Amino acid sequence: MDLLIDIGGTNVRAAVAQNGRMNAVRHYRTASYKTAGEIVADVLRDEGLQSVARVFLAVAGPVTDGRRAALTNADLTVDADMLVQTFGLTQAAVLNDLEALAYILGDIAGLDATLMTPARPAPGKTAIVVAPGTGLGLGAYLVKEGRASVMSTQGGHVRAAPSTPREFALCAALSHNDNYLCTEDLLSGPGIERIYAGLHAIDGEAPPSPAPHGKEIVERAQTGADARARETVEIYLSMLGSYCGDMALVFLSYGGVYLAGNIINGLAPMLADSKLASAFVNKGLMAPLMGEIAFAHTPLEEPALEGLRAFAAQQS
Repeated sequence: MDLLIDIGGTNVRAAVAQNGRMNAVRHYRTASYKTAGEIVADVLRDEGLQSVARVFLAVAGPVTDGRRAALTNADLTVDADMLVQTFGLTQAAVLNDLEALAYILGDIAGLDATLMTPARPAPGKTAIVVAPGTGLGLGAYLVKEGRASVMSTQGGHVRAAPSTPREFALCAALSHNDNYLCTEDLLSGPGIERIYAGLHAIDGEAPPSPAPHGKEIVERAQTGADARARETVEIYLSMLGSYCGDMALVFLSYGGVYLAGNIINGLAPMLADSKLASAFVNKGLMAPLMGEIAFAHTPLEEPALEGLRAFAAQQS
C-alpha cells in the first residue's frame, strides 16, 4: 500500500493507492504544516491506517537527490530519510511536482487530452507539460534512442517575455526599479491578479477595492461583466501560449506540449476563442516546425497524483 502526496504552494492533496488504483483524494492546506511528516501523520489518521509501505511525494520546489526539498512558495520542508525512519517505511521518494506530472506523458495514447492545434502527438517522442498554479511548473518526458527519462525544471522562473506593445507596457509597470519579472509572476494564479492590477495601473486607473482574487477575475471575464477582467485573461492566455511555444522549441517536443492543472481547467471554456494556440505557433522562421508539434489541454483533476501513481508502478 502506498501513500501519494502532492504538496503545492497552497494546497496538499493526498491519496492511498493499492494495486494500481487510487482511493479518494483528501485535501489539506499547505500553510497548516511545517514538515511533510506532519502531513503523513494526518493522512494516516484520517484514513484510519497505522502505516503504509511506501510514501511518494510531489512538491512545488526544487528537490535535492530525490530525498529533500523546500517549497518555493511555502514554509515547508520534506525529508524522505526522516519519513522512512519515523514511519517505518520500506521506501520514500520526493519528486518535483512537474517531474511527477511528467510521468503521465509516458502513455500519451491513453491520456485524456483536447488538441488545440492541428498537429497530432508523435508516439515515442519527447513531450512536456506546463502547469500554472500557485507558481508555474514545467516538466519534461525525454526520449532519446528509445530510452525515456523524466526531467524536472525550474522553467517557470525564466524572464517574462512580452510580445505586444500592451504586454511590454504591462511588464514595465510590474518591473519596478528593474526588478526581475519572471514568467511565473504572470502565468500563475497570483499572476492573474498582478495582470489585472497592472492593466489598471498603466491606464491610470485605480483597481477595485477590495481587489478581486484570481478565480473571481476569471469568472468576471467569462460572464463579460468586467472588460478589464476579459483583457486580463486574454493577455494571460496569449503569453501562456507564447511561453509554451518557446519551451516546445527548447525541448523539440514532438510528443506534444500539454497544459494541466485546475487553473487551466477553469479557463477551458475560453481557450478556443483565445490567442493561446496562435501565440504558440507564432515563432517566426520556426512557425513551420511549430505546426508539427501538438498543443493540448489535459483536464485531469489531480495530475500530480496521477503522475505519482505512474511513478510508483515503475518502482514495484
